Order: sequence, then structure tokens, then C-alpha cells
Amino acid sequence: MELEQIIDVEHRFPRHSNRKSEYLRRTHGVSARRYYYELGRALDNGSMERVEPVLAHHLMGLRERRAEAQEERRRLRAA
Repeated sequence: MELEQIIDVEHRFPRHSNRKSEYLRRTHGVSARRYYYELGRALDNGSMERVEPVLAHHLMGLRERRAEAQEERRRLRAA
């Protein structure tokens, strides 16, 4: 997927939902898994931040909070 397409999808569907997954399959011919892989690459290589910095910072913040929550769950299970 092109960066512009990813940005458009994020603006149309800010949260993950079945509608978003269906839209990705129907309109772009990609699975949600593939989409999130491409989104992650766009965030990691900085291309999203150069084109859409506010959205990129928002998505990176979500990613960090999810990682922190996951780490906390691991710590609780290990205790």
C-alpha cells in the first residue's frame, strides 16, 4: 500500500474495527495484518512523520501505550 492510502484509511477509520478490515479487503485487497505491517513500516522509517506528523505521533503514542500495557501484564503473570 502507498503511504497516502494508509493515511486515508487512518483518517476514515481511526480505530480498528470490522468495518476497517472489510474496507481494506474490499478497497485495497489487503488483509488487516498486512495493512498493520505496512503502517508499522511507515512509522518506523519516518515517512509517515514527514508527511503527517500529528497522526504519526498519535499512532506512535498508541503503540507505546500498548507495549507498556503488555509488559505490565507479563510482569503480573510472572509474579
